[in-house]
Amino acid sequence: CFLCDGKGTRQCEICLGLGMVDRVRRGGTDVKGEWTTKDSKVMDPISPQFEPYILELDGDTKYIWCQCGVGTRQPFCDGNSHRAYGLKPVPFKAQGEKGTKTKAALCGCKYTNTPPYCDGTHASIKP
Repeated sequence: CFLCDGKGTRQCEICLGLGMVDRVRRGGTDVKGEWTTKDSKVMDPISPQFEPYILELDGDTKYIWCQCGVGTRQPFCDGNSHRAYGLKPVPFKAQGEKGTKTKAALCGCKYTNTPPYCDGTHASIKP
């Protein structure tokens, strides 16, 4: 993994000393959803679930969507986990007026082409 440089040290909190993170492949997407395979420090996101997160968001409120899939507060960024993956979280503002609730389908597979919103990509990559 990128934290322990593949040495598999016991201190590594990301790979737990295995030297790899799950079955993560090289590559990934940028904040626009475009593939960035040139950067060897970027990994593909982990898919926490293969369906959208259906949420009621507060209108006109800023949120930060987790793009790496490793964050502990899915579908939102926990502010820490993405550092080893090279994927940046995606800030967005919920649609609607302040004080109102807006229903939103946020991507759960992390491969959407319309981040942070689900575009149905999970149906084609579901294992």
